[in-house]
Amino acid sequence: MTELFPNISEDARKEAELAWIIARACKTPLDTAKMLDSFTNYYSLVNKEEGIREFLQFFFNVKMEELLNEDNSSKR
Repeated sequence: MTELFPNISEDARKEAELAWIIARACKTPLDTAKMLDSFTNYYSLVNKEEGIREFLQFFFNVKMEELLNEDNSSKR
């Protein structure tokens, strides 16, 4: 499989995963979205890796899709 973001460091990937774990602990979906947006905006400023904003947006969107698919699977 082709890596879509090969230039993103392992540290940035781990920090994105940690941000996702923290966001999942938010009480409402709106709070989760706000937290992920704030993290993306801040991290994109302090981390100068090329494509970091796009990576974070893609990563969080995939995680939300996975969560939605899990929820839909459990309702069947």
